[in-house]
Amino acid sequence: METQLAPLKLTAKEYYTKVRSTFDDAKFNRFKEILRQWKVALDSNNRDAICALIPQIEDLFAPTVGDMHATLKRQLFITFETFVPAPHRAFYREQLEARQRSMQQPEMSESSRTISATAAQGLSRTTTGTLNESTPGRLEYDLVTGLPLPKSKRPKLETTPANPTVSTFTSLPPTTNVLSASVSDTKASSLSTRACVCAVCQEPAETILAARCGHICCDTCWDQWLSNCLECPVCKQRTRTNHLTKLYLT
Repeated sequence: METQLAPLKLTAKEYYTKVRSTFDDAKFNRFKEILRQWKVALDSNNRDAICALIPQIEDLFAPTVGDMHATLKRQLFITFETFVPAPHRAFYREQLEARQRSMQQPEMSESSRTISATAAQGLSRTTTGTLNESTPGRLEYDLVTGLPLPKSKRPKLETTPANPTVSTFTSLPPTTNVLSASVSDTKASSLSTRACVCAVCQEPAETILAARCGHICCDTCWDQWLSNCLECPVCKQRTRTNHLTKLYLT
């Protein structure tokens, strides 16, 4: 059984120094970037941003194969929780537990994958060829298991002419065009709604501002974000308030 590791008793400065001595330059720079985003998310009480950062923190401290600092990295990750402010600590722990439960769900067994693949092949066989029982592979496989059916259970279907003279779809009722237009309008409306979602709060935005890099946020999130760091929250390109352009969607 794996021994439960306890958090290290370190001050914030000692913890920062310990991480610096454990990581290489690239990982340590990534750690500093995550800390900066973490502070912004906590100060703005942005739980969506906190949820997005937790997997990045966990992955950052995940040891690699043959890592000589594997135990220390796990301890540093456990110790990170002690520096989460008390109002956010319970939420942080809940998100970690939910992530661990999702990772522990059993994967599909090899036998299940084989049956699924066989069923897919059987379904493929049932949807090709003409509607004639004499055609090899036509409607001779169970759609669930993909296994061959006994001859007594194979359905008897009438033969469909290879080239029918009259198509059943030569004319459509007038309501079809109206229905197609309605579906198109619905899709266009859905796309428009998705295009207006703020990249930070993930909520539909009434006032949309775009940076030079092309990423969009609502005016409130831009004000909060740029007051802490002068860069785009998505691609990290340097951004100023006077770089923002208001978008008008019609």
